[in-house]
Amino acid sequence: MKVEKTPIAFFTYNRPLHARLSLAALLRCDRIDECCIYAFSDGPKREGDIVLVNATREALRELLPESAVLVERNTNIGLAKSVKDGVSILCTKYGRAIVVEDDLIVTNNFIAYMLDSLDLYAENERVYQISGYMHKVQLCCDTDAVFLPYTTTWGWATWQRAWITMDEDHAGALCCLRNRKLRSKFDLDNSCTYTKMMQEKSEGINDSWGILWWWTVFKQSGLVLHPKVSKLYSIGFDGSGRHSGKSDYPQQLTVDEATTHHFKSDFSFPDQIEIDKLSYKIVVKYFRKLNSVNQMSIKDSIFSWLTKYIKR
Repeated sequence: MKVEKTPIAFFTYNRPLHARLSLAALLRCDRIDECCIYAFSDGPKREGDIVLVNATREALRELLPESAVLVERNTNIGLAKSVKDGVSILCTKYGRAIVVEDDLIVTNNFIAYMLDSLDLYAENERVYQISGYMHKVQLCCDTDAVFLPYTTTWGWATWQRAWITMDEDHAGALCCLRNRKLRSKFDLDNSCTYTKMMQEKSEGINDSWGILWWWTVFKQSGLVLHPKVSKLYSIGFDGSGRHSGKSDYPQQLTVDEATTHHFKSDFSFPDQIEIDKLSYKIVVKYFRKLNSVNQMSIKDSIFSWLTKYIKR
């Protein structure tokens, strides 16, 4: 189903420089005129955040087009609630939404890729999400995108039909995950620590909406379309954000490539709606290697990265 405009939910908090860089990259995208932007600015959590929150809002007012909508929260509701509420509002109104946070630098073809994918798979109930990110791996597929069985929180899109199925019963999820085979599958053949994240969500240690979204898609055997070549670069690993540490997590693109290289805006997509098994093996192998290389330091471990990628 073709819609007149596709909404982009742009989430910010207290990082004015990040917001400027991220929004500038978004506005340079091909086909951005086919979208309408809703910028969600969370309120200050403490008095010391007021100056930075205001500076971030000033950057948004300066850069956003006149047609954009700026939602300024009076209080701090946190990233998880901000994302859940914002995406729900847009999906209810428009039937779908593209989501970008203020620490992501998107490529020129990010929006084109999202729009084509959203149109192509709008009516296929097996497809729950479109991902704009790919890890630092070399996939062997002939198409520009592949179906994989895990979600993302870095530059993504979804439809109302999928988003309304969000299951927030983390206690029920943990009960199901007592099954060893199910738990292994949920943890991507024991290459990731998603079950641990769910446990910490249940205990109130993290406030992840992403782990609940992953559980939702997982239990429905849903699929996510991932690009062969990443459509974004994260600038969030500089210690500036509450949900990000300071690390040199390897990414497929450099920030210069993401901002200066002109990527094509026509794409080839899979004929079959099914997991690309070879690509899945490559990604799982990468996760295991990353975990092994970083196992000396908890801070730089795969778990630490996942809390950024899935969002606490």
